[in-house]
Amino acid sequence: MAISGNLEIKVGLPNESKGSDSLYTAFNKINTNFNTLFGNASKVVAGNGITVTNNLTNTVIETNLIAGDGIDLQYANGAVTIINTGGNGGNTSGISGVVPGNGILVNGSNLAIYSGNANISLANSNVIPGSYIKPIVTIDHNGRITSASNNTVSGTVTSVGLNPGVGIAIGGGPVTTSGNMTVTNTGVLSLSPGTGISLTGSNGNITISATGGGGGGGVSSVGISSTTGLLISGSPIISSGTIGVNLPANLSITSNITAGGRFIGNGIGLTSIPQANLVGVDGNASNILYGNGVFASKASTVGATGATGITGATGITGPTGATGIGATGITGPTGATGPSGSTTLAFTTTALLQTITNAVNTVGKEAGLMIFNNTDKLIYVAGGATPGSLWYPSDGGTPITPV
Repeated sequence: MAISGNLEIKVGLPNESKGSDSLYTAFNKINTNFNTLFGNASKVVAGNGITVTNNLTNTVIETNLIAGDGIDLQYANGAVTIINTGGNGGNTSGISGVVPGNGILVNGSNLAIYSGNANISLANSNVIPGSYIKPIVTIDHNGRITSASNNTVSGTVTSVGLNPGVGIAIGGGPVTTSGNMTVTNTGVLSLSPGTGISLTGSNGNITISATGGGGGGGVSSVGISSTTGLLISGSPIISSGTIGVNLPANLSITSNITAGGRFIGNGIGLTSIPQANLVGVDGNASNILYGNGVFASKASTVGATGATGITGATGITGPTGATGIGATGITGPTGATGPSGSTTLAFTTTALLQTITNAVNTVGKEAGLMIFNNTDKLIYVAGGATPGSLWYPSDGGTPITPV
């Protein structure tokens, strides 16, 4: 143990006093150092478990240990051996050894030890560490997993297939054990824009747009013109819009008019029309429209219209005979009986009577309206004014229902 407070004596070059202490100073330092040495020679401080005994001739340092329960102190050759003799909180039986049980290792072995330190650990269970899919495990009575393996799961599905939609082909299906199915696109495989066309992408939802203009085949303007007196509005269209086409108030037509339905008018504009070639406008291609507003075949004899008033819708007004032809007029006071003539009925067919959207059911239909069915050669009477009203045959047979 070092003793602090030592005084150093300065010594210069031989036979020179420069840098050296005087004899007086040097002897004083020597005296002080001896006093310090003797004053601290017996200052040995004992730590925990150590005893220091200062004698006249020496200082004895020895252990100061007290054996507790289960501990024995043995002294030999100046050494102290601490021996565990057992003991458990004052219990004299103590622990005499460690014997490993099933699945337990002591110091890495399944052998018992009776001295020294005991490192207790679990024995290898031979289960491979890792993750298992729906595992099958074995657990012993101590709760340890002793084996684990993946489970081959089998469900109730015995066959898997795909139903292809339009443009899709399926190969390899159905799969009944194991295998792969191939889905192939047999429809549109790719889109390439042509002149004046643009695409928003190459896959997924693709929008096809016309770029137009520039002489590349796109339409940059749409217009309508008329040389026959039609009224045109909103023309031309250069981006988007609506073009209107309407008839003028007074229409002049120099050629024939051919139609598939009935020609309907208010009776005013037809009174001054001479015999004209208006073919098929009442639904019968063999009839024409006469100047007095009557539809009949070319071979028919048409009587003159009654002199007074607008005749009734059916034309059967006079008590002594049929009224003159004038079916297009609105119902009003009964006119005088025409001097001669016969009732003329519009011609139609069973197929037209059965079609609810045909003009025979949608234009001018009213309860009691009679019409000649050229299919079965019978007169039919309308049961009502709606397009779906039944047509009743004159022979009392099954009525025709428009659908």
